[in-house]
Amino acid sequence: MLRCVIIPDQETSDVMVEVALHSKENRRNQKVLRIVYVAMAVLLFALELFSMARGEGPSVVLTVFAVLLLGVVAWGVEPLCRFRLRGAAGRIDDEVRSARREYVLSDEGVSVESKYGSGEWIWDAFEEWGMCGRYLYLRRVDHEVIVINTDALSSDARTELGRLMALSGVPHGEDIAAR
Repeated sequence: MLRCVIIPDQETSDVMVEVALHSKENRRNQKVLRIVYVAMAVLLFALELFSMARGEGPSVVLTVFAVLLLGVVAWGVEPLCRFRLRGAAGRIDDEVRSARREYVLSDEGVSVESKYGSGEWIWDAFEEWGMCGRYLYLRRVDHEVIVINTDALSSDARTELGRLMALSGVPHGEDIAAR
């Protein structure tokens, strides 16, 4: 059994954003956004050509908007999604976001306690685990994420954490490079 206390800070919030960005659902959404943005840019260029063929002259607004959409696709949709996720995280009440949490990892699963409530999840409730920099993350099947700063653990606690992850049966997911 491993007991650890987490007091989330900005770094923890950033890790959670990175883990969310690399989820299967978010990657699928990013691919869809790329396709939609390219289609919108093509449509805007077609409208531009149509208006020029009718003798109305070029529309600077349509052209600029189409170029901006293509710029987002070329630059990457991930920074846009990161910005959106950070904005969503910023709207959470600071007191709730930074509340002290106590995680207990055991052979049966994970339990969490904070001043806002408690919960227990068996290992089958988690779809994957991995590393993001020095943080271990556990992603539940409902897409919630638990992060644990492994640097804050003793050598014995890290060994126990490794044993629990191996015993849990939760698949090892992607290891994410910290930003």
